[in-house]
Order: sequence, then structure tokens, then C-alpha cells
Amino acid sequence: MKNINLMKRFLKLVLVLYCFFLTFGTYAQSVKKRKAEKNFDNYSFYAAIEDYEQISDKDVSDFRRLAESYRYTGNTSEAEKNYKVCVDSDEQLPEDVYYYAAMLRSNGKYEESDQWMDKYHLILKSDSRGEEYFENHGMTTLLLRDQGQYSIFNLDVNSAQEDFGAVYYKDKIVFASSREGTKSIRRRWNWNQLPFLDLYQATPDQDGQLSELVDFNRKLNDKFHEGPASFAKDYSFIAFTRNNYSGTGEDGVVRLQIFTQEFVDGKWTNELAFPYNNPEYSIGHAALSKDGMVMYFASDMPGGYGGVDLYRTSKTNDGWSKPENLGKEINTEGNEMFPFLHSNNTLFFASDGHIGLGGLDNFLVQIKEDNSFEKILNMGYPINDKRDDFALVVNDDFSNGYFSSNRPGGKGDDDLYSFTFLKPLKLNQEPEIVSYVTNSDGSEIDHDSLELHLLSAQDGQPDLDYKYQFRPEDKQYELEDVDWIQNWEPEKGVNQQYTMLKKNDVFYSQKVKYNETDHQLETKFNLDENPAIIHINMSDISNDQNVDNLTYSLVDNETNDTIMVMPGTSDFKFGVLGKKPGDLTNYNLIVSGDGYETSIIPINKPFPDNEPLEINDKVYPIGYGDIILAGRIFDKSSGDLLESVDWTITDRKGPNNFDFKAIESTTFYKGLREVRKGDTLFSKITVRKEGYKPLTLNIVEKIESDTIWIKEYMLKNELDVLSQVIEANIKISPIYFDLDKSNIRTDAKEELDKIVQLMNENPNMVIEFGSHTDCRASYSYNEALSQRRAISTADYIKSRITNPSRIYGEGYGERRLAVDCPCEGPEESDCSEEKHQLNRRSEFKIIRQ
Repeated sequence: MKNINLMKRFLKLVLVLYCFFLTFGTYAQSVKKRKAEKNFDNYSFYAAIEDYEQISDKDVSDFRRLAESYRYTGNTSEAEKNYKVCVDSDEQLPEDVYYYAAMLRSNGKYEESDQWMDKYHLILKSDSRGEEYFENHGMTTLLLRDQGQYSIFNLDVNSAQEDFGAVYYKDKIVFASSREGTKSIRRRWNWNQLPFLDLYQATPDQDGQLSELVDFNRKLNDKFHEGPASFAKDYSFIAFTRNNYSGTGEDGVVRLQIFTQEFVDGKWTNELAFPYNNPEYSIGHAALSKDGMVMYFASDMPGGYGGVDLYRTSKTNDGWSKPENLGKEINTEGNEMFPFLHSNNTLFFASDGHIGLGGLDNFLVQIKEDNSFEKILNMGYPINDKRDDFALVVNDDFSNGYFSSNRPGGKGDDDLYSFTFLKPLKLNQEPEIVSYVTNSDGSEIDHDSLELHLLSAQDGQPDLDYKYQFRPEDKQYELEDVDWIQNWEPEKGVNQQYTMLKKNDVFYSQKVKYNETDHQLETKFNLDENPAIIHINMSDISNDQNVDNLTYSLVDNETNDTIMVMPGTSDFKFGVLGKKPGDLTNYNLIVSGDGYETSIIPINKPFPDNEPLEINDKVYPIGYGDIILAGRIFDKSSGDLLESVDWTITDRKGPNNFDFKAIESTTFYKGLREVRKGDTLFSKITVRKEGYKPLTLNIVEKIESDTIWIKEYMLKNELDVLSQVIEANIKISPIYFDLDKSNIRTDAKEELDKIVQLMNENPNMVIEFGSHTDCRASYSYNEALSQRRAISTADYIKSRITNPSRIYGEGYGERRLAVDCPCEGPEESDCSEEKHQLNRRSEFKIIRQ
């Protein structure tokens, strides 16, 4: 980001500067402030920094401009420090949070940056940048890994100034530079006090190093900025970026424009301005197709998605077509620039809006026949680093290329780097999906007897469209065009997908795993000639008929790994990989299906020698039995019913004595066939869902109806993100109650007064609380007691704050014990009074600041 180049500064300045630019009022200001403001307004950022640093009584707007000046001049450490003042102030703007996170990222503080990007997402959910980071935690860890894809080299030709934007020109390389050239008068521009940019030409050697440096064209290189450039039509047509010499916009800013020339009779001539140039916005960074009929470019013209967007135009008989924005798949609220179009229809570009390692990163995306795009790919380390990396080009055979960067260790400001591909680049971000099947004794397997399917990500069912095809040349199975692969997560075991194999009417399944070395999602089957087989036959207990819509999971109790999934049948044989006849088993078979309770069947017999291990059992229709335990979970903020919730329910006291799991259910049902009305149910329930805070409930309830409903609410983890950020500096302690009392104690008043003061100082703050009891007394009595405690807690605060609706809560009885001290059932504790006291409490959470 240090003095990056003309387009990065001019376009980002034009688009972003006035978001932060707060004019001073009509009140008298100090000479230093007026001078600092003038330098900032004139893009003289080094001078502005010197002036702002001398102001002893800086307000937030001064710190903001100082942070901006450091950011524009590439001093990310000082920019981070000054943005920190802004984000910690009452005058914090969303942009302060975003750029503070960006500076943390440019300084290599990725974990801290992610936390602030989470906060930015909560503040401004409409911004796709915050959303992308929020939904892809840990992606920077993957991007930082050197996959052995590239080797890079800093070029000897680099100067102490700016050198960037290399492109291929015949057997030469043309690039832009602000080096001290051959002009007798060398003008400098305010931003960085470096000379203006010109185009240079050099000769590459076999290692990519450049020599024989000369001006590209002295007539083309005029008095202000020229470059970067792009060539087409066998290098006889050039499009290049230049300052608008003819005038400024209404705001006095000189924008960038695109111009074209042709090479005729040994010289560059016929200069034309791009018809969509406009003094009110910039257009630059032309990237021509090989035939010169299509041009991509960057612009901050109105109607885009954010700072600088990428556009496409085509040449027709009537001239260049109206520019088409590449859309939100490519463009973000940040800056997308420096496009390069390869002859194989791959578009390379730089962006600071998509997930990256800091500043601008290089990305690529394949263009489809209909001009839509595949998923974009960050090119990763070492092509990208924590500073600005941009203007990447690749030669025709995809063996090497050039890019530009201001990373530490260079020779000047922006430097040119050459790079070589050490292995073929996979142009699609989606990895190969392959499967390998072998015989355990090493003999050749009969592939004609095998059938492989991928189990669907949505419902665990086999999808006939997801069938592996055998490739005889490398004796492996390959799968293409799988929808869910767009969201694959190698750090999380690829969403726990399985490949299902069928051989001789015996089914096998293996988890899909990510092979980082080969960039593959793969499964490996090693089949025994005499496998250990389980024969499963399930029928409906109510009519003794087989049920075909059941799903099975086989869990190894020693490792807790799921070693088999099998959907959609009631009678099948399953081969257990790695086991042989005579081996012992220690499994739980989990059976579920629409309209049926989930059943857990223990398997602890040895595998027979010459026949399958037989499992014949029954499934229970929902409602079959005397009493039904049922549950639903709702989103705390929206009230929506949640899907894919995992339940774990343990009965704490017989006669039912069950241990029950419901995996990814919307509503669970469990028949309690050993209990009757009038009995008391003692259960511990744990609920989990990705993205939500886990919930633990202790249920002690007298059974008075045929169905016992558990209806609870869960908070999103994202709500905790804001709370954690706030509570890093704000400690809200619980308050405690005496046994069987709901009045506010003296020590509790001190804590509540702190909350009152906090909420009055932050008039938009919203706090939620929960009031609780210990386990003594009956379940229903404790429910009522906790509700009285909730009322007294709320009343105390509401009477002392503005807008009393900002504090709310409810009583939970003994359902959520802070210390596990049950008073009923076989787990009845002998907890001390001190531990019981910890359960008699009201707890608080900041929901919004």
C-alpha cells in the first residue's frame, strides 16, 4: 500500500476520501489544523502527516485523517494505531472498523483482524466483504500455506521508485515506472513526491530478469502519468492509461482515462480517446483480448458496487459497446482493478474486497462461454502476501509470468517480480473428487463389479447424478459437477461427506477427505476377499413390515468415529472395512427415518466366520408408545424454528433410563414406553447447532399429558462476537439471591447500579438477562421463583434508565444450573451451600451496543 501506483491512489482516493472527509465548522481553527486540512485536501499526505502529528489536541476526525494519510502512504503500523483511536471512540464510523481490520490484516494480525471483521459484519450486514470474512473463518490460514505452486524472484531492473504493471510485448516486457528517466524536466505529483509514471521497455532472459531498458515511446510518454498498458492484434494495437490532460472534474480532481493507438508504418499513431472517458470519474487499467475485440477495465463510474469495479466492453462496427459491470460475483464494496485476460479465457485481477492476506491480492477466475464466471480463486502465498500484490500477467503456455508488489524486501516502492509455475495450476478452485478401490492382497480388482456414488450434502441420500466414473488410464474413479463442492471446507473434514460403494450386493462407505498435496477430495477403499459383514433388517413394530426410507449410521464406540452411513433401505449387507471374521465389535447403530423415532442399537458381538452378523430389530413410528418426549429449538432473535439441531438427552432416573441422540433434526420425538402419567421425568438435555451457543437444560417435570414438549431458544454465536468485543473492556457480573428469596440484596444493587450507569452512557445498548434458582424445592416452584427474580431484576434497572425496553429477560428455574448440583434422581449431589449459591443468580449479556 506504500505509494502503490496511480490507479490505486487516484481511484481509491476519489471513491473513499470523501467518506471520511468531515469539513471543519465555521468556528476558528488553529493554523496547524488549517494547514493539515489543506495538505490533506491536496493529496499531500506526507505533509499532512507532519502537520497532524504536531496537533496536541487532536479530535477523532483528526485521528481519522491521520490514519488515512498513513494508509495512503503505506505506513500500515501507524495507520493501525490511529484507526484504533477511532474505533475506541464514541464517534466510531463503520468505515473505521473496516479499515482498522484491514490494517491489522496488512500487519499480519489475522486472528485479531477476523474479530474486527466480525464486528464490522454485525454493524453493516449489507457489505459483502464483512459477510465473506464472517462465513469463511480460517481461510487466511489456508492461503498462507506455501503449496509449492510458485517460485518468485525480485527483478534487478527495479528502481528505488515505483515499478509495476509488466505486460508482454513481442519478445519484450513493457511496464510503468516513476524512476528518474531521460526527460530534462521531471514533474512530481503531490501524493508521494515521486516523478510521474512513464512506460518503459526491457528484454527478458530465460529466468525472467530484465535488461536493455529504454523508453517505450517518447511521444506516448507525455508530461503526466502514462501506464499501465495492454496490447492486441499481434502487438499492433495498444490501450493505455493516462491522466486527463484536457481538464478536471467539478471537484477539481484530475481523473484517469484510456487511450488507444495503432502501430502503422513503423510508428504508433491514430491516438483515440476511449469514448466512455469522463472527467467526473476515472477509467483505466485496460486489458485487451488477443484479437482486440474485447476490453476489460477498472473504473469508479457511478452505478458500481463499491470503490473501483471491473467492466467489460466489446468492439462493434459502431465502436466500443456500453461498458458492462462484471457483477457482484467479481466486484465488491472494495476495489477490483488491474485485470489481465489470458488467451485461455482466464481473467486475472487484483482485489482488496475478497478474502485475502492483506491489501490487494491477486485472483483468477475462469470465464464461461456465456460470459458468466466460475468461482474466483485467491492465488495464495507467495504470489500474495500481507501487503499489496497486483498487476499479474501470465505467458501463453502458463509456465511463468510477472506481478507487482510493495512487500518488504524489495528495492523500492512497488517492485516487479517474476514467477514460475512449479506445477500445473488448477484453474478451478474446486478440487478433484476421486476414489481409489483396491484389493487388500494387492490383486487386480474387477472394476466392472463396482458401483460408487457420493452421498448428497443436503439429506444424506445417494444422488444418481453424483455417480463416479472409472478412469482406466489411472485406475481411479472421478466425480464432476457436484453442487456442494462450492462450500467445501478442508479444515472441517469436507462437511462429513461419504462415498458409497457397492460390490456383490455388499455396501461399503468411506468419509471423503481432503488431500492437500494433490488438491483432491478423495476416498480409499481397501477390500478384503472375506470381509466382515453386518446384515441389517429393520421392520415397523406396529405392522411388522419392512421400512425403506431409513438412514443408518454405524458409530465406533471406542473412537467415536462414524464408520458407515447408509441411506434409503431396510434390508442390506454392510462391509466393515479393516475388520475380519472373528473380530469383536463395539458399535452403536443409529437408525432414523421420516415418521419414525431415532433408535440406537448396540452391537457388541464378534463377527461370525462364514456368514454376516445378523441385526434384526424394530423401528417405532412417532407416537407409538404411552408417552412422547418431543422438542423444538427456535432462534432467540428471530423466533424462527431451527433445522439440523443435534440433541443429546440423558434420563437421570429410571425406569426409562435412556441415553438418546437425535442428529440434525428439526423436531425430535422419543417414545417413553416405560413411564406413565403422574411419573416425574428427570432428564439432562444438551442441544448443539453450528453457529449457535450450545444449550444445556435440566428437566424435572411431572408427566401430565401424552406429549412432553421441550421448546427452547438459542443465541447465535455472532451475537457473542459483539458481546466479547464489548466485554473485553466491560465486565458485567451476575447478581445473586438468598435461598427462596427474590428481593435485590445490597451487594446486588451495587452491580445493578453499574449496569444502569453503563446503559445510560450508551443509550443504544440492549441487555438480555436470565434469572435462575438452585435445584432445591420442586421444579414448578423454582420456575415461579426464578420468574419473580427476573421481575425484580428488570424492575430495578428499568426504573433507572431511558427506554426501559432495552433490558429484558426471563426466569429459567433450575433448567440451567451454573454448577451441576442436581437434587433429584440417582445423580443427586451433596453440593455445599456455596455451590448452591452460585446457581441462585441473574446473568447478563450485551446484545447490542
